[in-house]
Amino acid sequence: MITHDRYLINQTANYISELSPETHQLTHFRGNYRNYLQEKERQYLRLKQIRERQEKEIKFITRKLDDLHIKKSSYAVDKIKRRENKMGFDARGARNQKSHRRVVNQLKTKKTNLAKKLVEVPLMFRRKLEIDFLSDNNLLSENFPIQLQNISKSYQDKTLFKNLSLKLKPGERLVIKGTNGSGKSTLLKIIMGIVPADEGKISIPEQVKLGYLDQEQENINLNQTVIQLLENDPFIKLERKQILQKLAEFGFFYPQELYLPLSQLSIGVRRKIQLIQVILQGADVLILDEPTNHIDLLSLEKIESQLIKFPGPILTASHDRYFIQKVCNRVMDIEEFSPKN
Repeated sequence: MITHDRYLINQTANYISELSPETHQLTHFRGNYRNYLQEKERQYLRLKQIRERQEKEIKFITRKLDDLHIKKSSYAVDKIKRRENKMGFDARGARNQKSHRRVVNQLKTKKTNLAKKLVEVPLMFRRKLEIDFLSDNNLLSENFPIQLQNISKSYQDKTLFKNLSLKLKPGERLVIKGTNGSGKSTLLKIIMGIVPADEGKISIPEQVKLGYLDQEQENINLNQTVIQLLENDPFIKLERKQILQKLAEFGFFYPQELYLPLSQLSIGVRRKIQLIQVILQGADVLILDEPTNHIDLLSLEKIESQLIKFPGPILTASHDRYFIQKVCNRVMDIEEFSPKN
């Protein structure tokens, strides 16, 4: 099977083949998803150690070549002594210079060969994703939560939910679950003011800034590049240089991807830039609609480890059981508010 469902992989798989986006080759792992993660970490440490040894040796050779260059320069010094014993110097000097050239050539060849054989640590491994959340103040409190009271929504003859109420308090990671078509995305859009509710009341403290990740990428101009998308966002108060620095810190993208139109990038890459966009907006509360869709597994691991550190509350709709278990601390089944129940 081909799947991104980590929970399913962990429960059922005993052998995993991963297609690398960099080498375009399959790498095979025995065991389930947890074994895969452990082996990937061991791979990274091995490659990192080899690369560090290679770089250390190249630096040593470079210093040796610099020393030999200084020594060669010394042959041109002390011309008076050379004149006093010209024949002896010529023979001795020729031998020294020949030996010097041989050593230099050997070192240069060794350095060239090392440079050609440098172990590449894949981008997946090099990622040191540490998100500096621009909002470090939790503007919600126990007294002023985000609150939904008796929210109802219908489309034509179908009622999605009726009299739905919830409170989102500081520190909560609330996941809304339900079958496809049960109204999860619609509820998030109602909270964001994109879709009106038929009935009910929503209370959000005025100073709280919501960061919204939509599921269908409806709000992205695909003619823009990654850089342009972030530069043109009125809520991101960063210069181009700062944006490039942030993107380098996140380590999500290959350099060439930053300057291509979004239409030429994969859905997964566009999904990641959406998430970065929400983070750079400095949101106090994250509203995430299926945040793990289309994203590669190692990126998900990095993203989730940072979402756990997010200082504000998170409200998400997700089918990803692995994500729910790892990140969320509260679950609400939207189908409990369906009239048929």
